[in-house]
Amino acid sequence: MVREVHRLREDNDVLQRDNSLVIFILSDKIKLHIAKRTFELHSTTHDINDSSILLFSLILALMALALVFCFIHLPLHYGKEGNDGGYIRQGKCRQRPPPGSMGWPYIRKMFQLHSDNPNNFFEEKQRR
Repeated sequence: MVREVHRLREDNDVLQRDNSLVIFILSDKIKLHIAKRTFELHSTTHDINDSSILLFSLILALMALALVFCFIHLPLHYGKEGNDGGYIRQGKCRQRPPPGSMGWPYIRKMFQLHSDNPNNFFEEKQRR
């Protein structure tokens, strides 16, 4: 009986060692497979990130170039003969703008035209 117990213990130890070896081998294969898949996914994601960063950098560089153009070239070109004709920088009087309201007040005037009494709008325009 003692021999059988020792034999069972030895068989059990062998089974345990075999199972752990199988688990170890399987776990290595699983780890390798997971590592390969992770690398494939990471490299694919990495390529997408590189291209998007490159595109973003290109757009940012073009915007910076446009700003440099606006702040350097346009004042040099239009500074001498701009809307004021150079009168403000030389201290001379600026020409008066044409009569009438301009800009946002014109929208307010349009509401007067479409109101219940549009005659006020036409009377004001005729007075000018």
